Amino acid sequence: MIRIYMIMSGNLGDTLNVMPLLSGIYKSSGHRISLTVRDKMKMFNGFREFMEMQDCIAALKFESEVVIDDSYQHLSLVDDFPIHPIRPWETIRLETYFRLNYDLEYETDDDFVFNVPDIECPTEKFLVGDRMVHKDMDQRRPMGVLKDSGKFPLDKSYFLDYNLPLATNVGYIKASPEPFISTFTGISVVSDLIKKETIVLYDDLLAKWDDKHISYSYNKHFYRDRFCELMHINNFSIPT
Repeated sequence: MIRIYMIMSGNLGDTLNVMPLLSGIYKSSGHRISLTVRDKMKMFNGFREFMEMQDCIAALKFESEVVIDDSYQHLSLVDDFPIHPIRPWETIRLETYFRLNYDLEYETDDDFVFNVPDIECPTEKFLVGDRMVHKDMDQRRPMGVLKDSGKFPLDKSYFLDYNLPLATNVGYIKASPEPFISTFTGISVVSDLIKKETIVLYDDLLAKWDDKHISYSYNKHFYRDRFCELMHINNFSIPT
């Protein structure tokens, strides 16, 4: 078993971009991962249970539950990394850090998909995943982009309830016959990692990030050969 502490964990999408790397380490070495993340990840209901459903994860722990000592391999991000045509750049930044600091042969698993419970979707409406509202959420991006847009009438839309366990919501996304509709937030990264058709919407406030078009951030977090599409919310309407 390999113990890894993700120093930069805290946001759902940023943290889960590590999964193709961890899956690749497991498949290449046979070693499962005991992954420790920051306590901030507790705000995502059922995060531990969801992660421990994955083949490569032997255990998920929060930093307050363990003593981080020399038996842990630290995992963080690098600034200088090779651009990949399909792989999320955040995954590559993590992968490059690991290769620079640890002597272990592996290949990143670009076919990774989350193990998800087989459950029935509670609605035939379009599932919508807005940003979660929580005091510990990253405040740099706006909340309520979808809810406040006026584009999602309740007779056609079903907003995910983040009080439910993460595995339940991801099970709903997988089971829904319709494309998943979300915004630039962690649950859309999860949807990408189950190869679900997903529309990732942004508004004018999200159009630029770090003085770059949102498409740059999209390439950092999403596979380009799966089923996600980035779209300005003004160009979107619920299909009739």
